[in-house]
Amino acid sequence: MRWILVLTVLCASTPSLLAADPSVDTVVLTNGDVLTGRIIGRTDDSLTLQHPVLGPVTVPTASVSSVTAIPADVDPEAVARAASAAATAVAAGEPATAAPATEAEQEIEEVKPGLFGTNFLKGWTKTVQAGFSGNEGNTRTLNINLGANLFFEDDRDRWDFATRYNLTTDRGQNTANNFYAQLQKDWLFPDSKWFIFSQGRYDYDQFQSWEHRLAGAGGVGYQFVQNDTWELRGKAGLGATKEFGSAVNEIVPDAVAGLSGSWNITDNMKLVASSEAYKGLLETDQFRTISTLEYIIAIDKQYGLNLKFGLEHMYQNVVDSGRERNDLTYYGALMLDF
Repeated sequence: MRWILVLTVLCASTPSLLAADPSVDTVVLTNGDVLTGRIIGRTDDSLTLQHPVLGPVTVPTASVSSVTAIPADVDPEAVARAASAAATAVAAGEPATAAPATEAEQEIEEVKPGLFGTNFLKGWTKTVQAGFSGNEGNTRTLNINLGANLFFEDDRDRWDFATRYNLTTDRGQNTANNFYAQLQKDWLFPDSKWFIFSQGRYDYDQFQSWEHRLAGAGGVGYQFVQNDTWELRGKAGLGATKEFGSAVNEIVPDAVAGLSGSWNITDNMKLVASSEAYKGLLETDQFRTISTLEYIIAIDKQYGLNLKFGLEHMYQNVVDSGRERNDLTYYGALMLDF
């Protein structure tokens, strides 16, 4: 397929185009100590830093003097030394004097601020995406793909929200029109790879055997791998599904299992995948899967601009006559992190 060839070429050519290292975060404590790494979580009470040697380090917010985002072309150790000296001087009651600071040393920013200057979603990773294409001439087509993601994690809680809308028209007639919104909450246990999850999902599709579908589930999960390069976790539990506009009127209990993970290919490229399977407990012939695969390229880390190519596949073995069991959506979109 032509889009696979295009994606392959982009994968091969992107490393040479985006070889710059990402920025790092320097956290200066009130006692003058300095931690350097990547901030992976923040709440009103604490900040979590992924340290290259110590791993995840959580410190109280009250102990943080400043957080500095340092671009790749600036020596982070030099900035850390200057910031540490200033913090030590202030802690000792002495005036902080130093040589003229670089632009990176002066750029002290709040990590993942809330929306519109409020505390709402403060500390969350927030992403929106949009992709458009169309043609006017011998043919008239329009393709729209919109989406948003919200993510938060600290040492006890993990929230993950995703929503997508896809519309394709041909000569004014819809050929694809679907939407979903999914929220998962994980309860984490410090010093344990086990967690408890609960999730809910709503689907709308104009061209499925059903028009609306609600599904919920809960159970246990396990974090198999989590480091700077790889992440893999699995889950299993029980749930229920209710369809509207289909021949199935009752609530159907399900057994649910899933895997999700990511691979940081380089500092500027990332592969994210997930798959969930639902097996009917009463109607044992009912089975369906929902899978996604996303390839993300960082275009401008300073402004959070990324390019995403994605696949979304849905399979269900019980469908109405004339409907396909497989439904595949593929797209490209610009993505903005803020």
